[in-house]
Amino acid sequence: MRPCSWLSHAAACAFVAASCSLVPAPASAQDVANFQPYQAGFEAPVFLGSPPGEPNRVMIGTLRGLIFVVEDGVLLPTPFLDISDRVRLVHGLIGIAFAPDYAVSRRFYVNYTPPELNGPRISRFTTSANPNVSNDNEEVLLETGPGQGDHNSGWMDFGPDGYLYIAKGDSFANPQDPVSHLGGKMLRIDVSPAAGYVCPPDNPYVGKPGFDEIAAIGLRNPWRNCFDKLTGDLYIADVGVLDVEEVNYVPAGTLLGRNFGWGCYEGTICRTPLPFPTCDCNDPFLTFPIHTYNHQQGFSIIGGPVYRGDAIPRWRGRYFYMDPFTNRLWSLRTVNGAASDVQEHAAALNEGLPSGQSLSMGVTIGTDGQGEMYVLELSGRIIKIVPEHDAADWDLNGVVNSQDFFSFLGDLFDERADLTGDHLTNSQDFFEFLIYFFDR
Repeated sequence: MRPCSWLSHAAACAFVAASCSLVPAPASAQDVANFQPYQAGFEAPVFLGSPPGEPNRVMIGTLRGLIFVVEDGVLLPTPFLDISDRVRLVHGLIGIAFAPDYAVSRRFYVNYTPPELNGPRISRFTTSANPNVSNDNEEVLLETGPGQGDHNSGWMDFGPDGYLYIAKGDSFANPQDPVSHLGGKMLRIDVSPAAGYVCPPDNPYVGKPGFDEIAAIGLRNPWRNCFDKLTGDLYIADVGVLDVEEVNYVPAGTLLGRNFGWGCYEGTICRTPLPFPTCDCNDPFLTFPIHTYNHQQGFSIIGGPVYRGDAIPRWRGRYFYMDPFTNRLWSLRTVNGAASDVQEHAAALNEGLPSGQSLSMGVTIGTDGQGEMYVLELSGRIIKIVPEHDAADWDLNGVVNSQDFFSFLGDLFDERADLTGDHLTNSQDFFEFLIYFFDR
């Protein structure tokens, strides 16, 4: 949140007090953004992100094992990395993570499926002296066991604790059994050593039966998860099978030892007969999703980020997710550990695209170094989400005037006025709005 040094707190409060009697009824919620074409021509893009310290650069990874650089909006012709000869064609490169100290170490990590395994491999690479090209040689860190391709998951990211988190779909493994291979689990490893990795000593199965790498169990196929860049909270979007898709929420620092219920539960539905003998639907320690949707709305959830950008301040703190089979995009807020204010966005956002080119088969939602969001389609197109209105145009009529101020006051204690993204609505949000209203 930007400081408001030129407007005193007392003066602002007096302005509010004098205006309260003029506040109209709250306006109905509307979308405030559009899709905008960004790049096209990639072969099955599945990753978009910016390395730490390089906000003007976007890296795009494709299923075929290629990573490209877009610098200041321009696609560089030479791939940053090409491991197309090492990946299984159908289920190839499925995850990328840049080390938090990438600007110094030049280390990054790739999760891909080699043809001889059909299960994910995590390898470490380094960038060459040319920042636009990676070294070709890799250090294989971890083979996560046999797979079945479509349940390899592949998401990786560094958590607030500096450890690398790796999601693994259930494949042929028992997701309830930590002694089974690593399928259906969330892994957590320390990759800070010069070579190899070590398991953090507080991982729940260190010194107990089970793999030391496991942080949590009971997942099916979490295709894209995220750490909230502000709070450190973790969101896991886990794909269902017969009935529902689910969003799991884990407050920062509370993941270790959790059991997300698959295959005892699909969402909040107990599966009978149980697919795995170690399941127990009466287990009081299971973690249940904060939100589900049924298969009339979609068939394969894809998790996105918690929005922390500056372009669309009224979206700050909202968690985004989508479904490729129904081309729908939603967001929600998490308040006191529960989902709130679920909104659907695709229809309004599509208005920014040329006629007949609506969102189709989106497979990933990525963010750039400024926290702005992009949707990657299986077809190879990438579309950016951009603001449609000035941040101060609260009533969304295309004109910024006193009516916007009064409209915001009417919404001040509603979730939609959470401009700081802290899941509260209070005077801080009011002062944030004043910055947009007067700083024009």
